[in-house]
Amino acid sequence: MLGHIGLTINHKEDIKDFYKDLLGMREIKNFVIPQRISQQVFQINKSNSIVTLAKNNLVIELFLSEKQSRPVYNHLGIYQDNRQSFINRVKDKGYPVNIIQRENKNDLIFIEDNSGNKFEIAKIPE
Repeated sequence: MLGHIGLTINHKEDIKDFYKDLLGMREIKNFVIPQRISQQVFQINKSNSIVTLAKNNLVIELFLSEKQSRPVYNHLGIYQDNRQSFINRVKDKGYPVNIIQRENKNDLIFIEDNSGNKFEIAKIPE
């Protein structure tokens, strides 16, 4: 059973604008990881602020960091009943939307926060 997902973000305003307003998550915890534990677990020699958010059974820990990540394949999948309405809200907020058209399949739709964390917006499986 999945407990939570940890993501690094570089823009504190994304907590409200992207994760709370767009994704509908609520803040459940706010804490600082001590330098010693950060070094032992992540090999990052500094303390760091973490905000934990939840929606339904999804829990995300957001690590606030000034350091940008390099390109990776990491992403989260989010199911939406009305993908177009959701995409319109994302665009209204000014976040990037990438729509990849495919033959004989649903379009792939990815959005991202200002730190480059990617989210695949999929139809709810039938």
